[in-house]
Amino acid sequence: MITILVFMLFSMVNTDTFRISKDSVQNIVISNYTGDIHLLNSRANDITVITETHTNAPKTPIKIAKRKVNDTIFLNVEIEKGCKNCYVDFKVLAPSLNLLRAHSISGDIQGKYSTNKISLNTVSGDIMGNYNSDTLDAKTVSGYVHAQVNAPLIILSTVSGDIVLSITNISTGRIHSVSGDIHIKANNEQKVNAHTGQGKLVINGQGEKGEINIESLNGNIKIERLRE
Repeated sequence: MITILVFMLFSMVNTDTFRISKDSVQNIVISNYTGDIHLLNSRANDITVITETHTNAPKTPIKIAKRKVNDTIFLNVEIEKGCKNCYVDFKVLAPSLNLLRAHSISGDIQGKYSTNKISLNTVSGDIMGNYNSDTLDAKTVSGYVHAQVNAPLIILSTVSGDIVLSITNISTGRIHSVSGDIHIKANNEQKVNAHTGQGKLVINGQGEKGEINIESLNGNIKIERLRE
């Protein structure tokens, strides 16, 4: 019985759901710490945000600050000092917006989402999913990127993380890694400019429409063509 009580005290989970009207919001900005962020399209007109708060204390030392500025909603996770193993997981279900920006320090970002502009940023977390937008801007330091992307403009960078990307409908792509490997699958229309300092470079075929610039200082680069 004592063991069960101790486990309950140090493994508390609280789930909360709130909705935001799309009529007044066109942009969402999420700032997280160690929790994951999951992005999904919704057929409903409202934006639904589901948060799962994990704490190790009876009194929740975590606050999710909500702030609206003009047509942008900001969701910021605030964690009290000394709260070990405390984190918040986000699940966002939203229709197409003007901008969705998600940031997590060590949590992963994943989704299947379509909107005008998508900006994803992590430090050690991974970025995964299927994204359809006019612009995708994704950055991670040590996490890896594994995604399918349909976007005319792609800006993607890592420091030590690997990049595995399947790309369609791209006009301009700028993909950079310091020491990570880069594996790109693109259709036959794209022209590819690739450079690696010490790694191995393999390009299968060249196109004439659109342009992808790829650079890795120490990692390997491999370009494949998607099957028609």
